Amino acid sequence: MRVVRGDGGGFIAAGRPGEGYRLEAVVDERGVFTCSYHFALAEEDATTWRLAVEETPEEPIGRVVENAARYLVARQAVEGGGLALHGAGVLRHGRAWVFAGKSGSGKSTAVSLSAPGVSLGDDFAVVIPSADGWRVAAVPFDNAERAPATPPGPPFLAGVFRLHHAGSPRLGWPSAPQGQASLIACVAFPWALPDLAEKIQDAVGALVSAGLFGELWFAPDPSFWVLLEKGV
Repeated sequence: MRVVRGDGGGFIAAGRPGEGYRLEAVVDERGVFTCSYHFALAEEDATTWRLAVEETPEEPIGRVVENAARYLVARQAVEGGGLALHGAGVLRHGRAWVFAGKSGSGKSTAVSLSAPGVSLGDDFAVVIPSADGWRVAAVPFDNAERAPATPPGPPFLAGVFRLHHAGSPRLGWPSAPQGQASLIACVAFPWALPDLAEKIQDAVGALVSAGLFGELWFAPDPSFWVLLEKGV
């Protein structure tokens, strides 16, 4: 990225109190233009993006740059045939598990209950295809505001599981149409990747058809791991 100082022109106007975080994108003959409240991204050429940043008291500059980086990581994942998810990754017994879902679904809780697992990032997950199977990348985006001290090489994906709260653990394997609809709801920024919509659909379909997506109902205790390790 080439970073420049912005003046707020072309950025999204601040919304009403309580509005969810907004990110918008348009595609035209000049390429992709993406903007939010305090930054805008535009393609300069085949290898470089220009990031215009407006520094304000409302949002620290580090957070602005991180949000832009998340978007670009999501783009790279999809361009490579993978997905970025609203999810948390855990490396446990040599395999990676991704817990996906909206805010408040229990992603960080699931990571904290996954000992002896190691977090691969508890707020943003990246799954990527390889010649020998799907893998999960360690990313520096998590609620602890820190990356793993020694990020592991991308381990094989055991499965992606959309989380639901329940009184006792239960594991479900939805049909292909239901699974694709459920998984696409967990994809990061799909509306801001309009030029990659077909690639997103292809990756979602590939994960579901490979049997790598399920639904997990869990209570805040580690008993759900008995189901996961038996079912995968």
